[in-house]
Amino acid sequence: MTGTARLAALPILATVAFAGCGTDGGRQRVSVLEAQPKDGGQTISIWVGSCEGEPTAVVTGNTERIIIDVEAFVPTGDSNTECADGLVIQLAEPLGDRQVIDGRTGDEVRVEVP
Repeated sequence: MTGTARLAALPILATVAFAGCGTDGGRQRVSVLEAQPKDGGQTISIWVGSCEGEPTAVVTGNTERIIIDVEAFVPTGDSNTECADGLVIQLAEPLGDRQVIDGRTGDEVRVEVP
């Protein structure tokens, strides 16, 4: 088994939401807005395009990038609230120089180095 296949097969552990209450809308895929590595890249904090939407994330990856898919409750109708939910993700391997990719758009996510 190659290093890439082994890393891609390893699940990356559960996430913990900082925000609380959901909204009356349904769950939808939302974008990852920004990421910040912590603990030597073993964990990353991400901010996503939901507000108190109880987001959850699934992360897959290989030696070149990690892809983060996020779902959250999204309000129905207009929302004037300007906020973002945060998650902390424990990685199976440190982030290193891998790209962070938004699973919803396929775009590279800005990584803020502390």
